[in-house]
Amino acid sequence: GDNSVLAPIRGRQVGALEVHHGKDNVELAGLVKLSAGKLNARKTFVDEIGTGSGVVDVCRHDRVRSVQGINWAVKSTKPRKFADLRSELWWGLRESLDPKGDIPLGLPRDMELMAELSVVRYEIDRQGRIRIESKDEVKKRLKRSPDRADAVVLAVHAAAASSPVPSGAVQPGRDRPCGPRSDSSDRQIGRSRTIGGYRIGGGGMRRLRDRFGAR
Repeated sequence: GDNSVLAPIRGRQVGALEVHHGKDNVELAGLVKLSAGKLNARKTFVDEIGTGSGVVDVCRHDRVRSVQGINWAVKSTKPRKFADLRSELWWGLRESLDPKGDIPLGLPRDMELMAELSVVRYEIDRQGRIRIESKDEVKKRLKRSPDRADAVVLAVHAAAASSPVPSGAVQPGRDRPCGPRSDSSDRQIGRSRTIGGYRIGGGGMRRLRDRFGAR
């Protein structure tokens, strides 16, 4: 199965990621409650597809008011710009990492997170909307699930929804088969582009590449 990842965030800084494996819903819910309590979080977003739905149910039963389930597959709040909510939230992370922004997002020194952020791609569909590739497509190329990156995406979304109060996010592990990858050139819906890449340097996070322009 995949890892379960907790991503705390304060202001514009994502804290060290907590990675867990083999935890059941009750154990994960306990970890969520502990983390949310430490942060005094107003919002804690949990990926509610698959295993995450059980974690959300336990937290609701225990009246952890900050916890809210997020379904990546639902319609975007900006349907003319994004194909689905997953695309919208991932694009929000991309904009938060833009070094030209007012206060770029700070990330923890986590090489696996860096690898996951570097490999995810997007494309423009027939309706001119931004579409982030599916998790199964990412897993096919990365050889594992981008759980760290997904948790950070949810954390950034939680922070935006509750700023300036500390927030967090949980990406529960899921046992899902990796489906066959369909290359964008076969779909004829636009050129594939990389979300972005970063590396750890002496001065902290530095830009490795920026390939958001048309190729």
